[in-house]
Amino acid sequence: MHRHVIQHIHLITNPKGGVGDNLALAEQARKFFFSHGVSCEVHSTAAPGDATQWSAEIPQKPQTLICAMGGDGTMHEVINGMMQREATLRMPVALIPGGTGNSFMEDLGLIHPRSAMESILGGSPQPIDLMECALDGAIEYAFNVCGWGMMASGNQRAESMRWMGRSRYHAAGLLEIMHCRSNHAQLEVDGKDFSAEYHLIAASNSRLVGKGMLMSPHAKHDDGLMDLLMLKKKGRRTLMRLFKGLTNGTHIQDPSVEYQQIKEFRVRTPQSNCWNIDGEVRRANEMSVSIRSGLLNWWLPEKR
Repeated sequence: MHRHVIQHIHLITNPKGGVGDNLALAEQARKFFFSHGVSCEVHSTAAPGDATQWSAEIPQKPQTLICAMGGDGTMHEVINGMMQREATLRMPVALIPGGTGNSFMEDLGLIHPRSAMESILGGSPQPIDLMECALDGAIEYAFNVCGWGMMASGNQRAESMRWMGRSRYHAAGLLEIMHCRSNHAQLEVDGKDFSAEYHLIAASNSRLVGKGMLMSPHAKHDDGLMDLLMLKKKGRRTLMRLFKGLTNGTHIQDPSVEYQQIKEFRVRTPQSNCWNIDGEVRRANEMSVSIRSGLLNWWLPEKR
């Protein structure tokens, strides 16, 4: 197999992300890569949007990697910055986990920063699927998850509970169950009508969300499909049973849950609602989502 070699890394880190010191971790990464003959330039974000801007503007060079260090939010910015480029000017991306969730990296078995660094040295550029999300017409790309209803309000609640660290996702989920909110949605899935009263509608490109919650047990990041989970209006007892099933994925066997692997879907709501795009909160009346393959390469361990 042809060996791919990285000579330079642009490391974009969010110093306020996660529960640790990402600046110290970035320095460790810089020294690690330098010891293996790879130069590494650290860019520290100061405000939302910095990672997107740098990813869009860093000059394209061969054997160069754009690597995020932080959580899924930092990686979301890096990917969307890269997608602003002409296709021929896009560089491969990677992620060293430094956030509280890092569900995509956990799904890859690379949740520890050192293992992620080592995988970059021995990896290669591999195409991943992206979910192209049009929110009231504005395009944004999701690499991990996009959702509406409890998927969005729960994430919004978790953001206000960062002081709880990694346990905030489960705590936020329990509070959402207590509130038991649902709304009517006009839902179209691969051209078929599924309109109803829903607690949540969520599409995934990886198996995990939050911290270790196995929401989409059959999802793969490169199969050309997204896994859609739909939960119609139910009582608190049912929601609690399904929430417990997230630990091992048994919730998709429950008759209350509709689970499909699809190419596209569209949700329309009577009023502006919150949407969760890789953990980022957006507001819109309508979101159309389609799976896109081959637009971007992620630097991943060689497939065996």
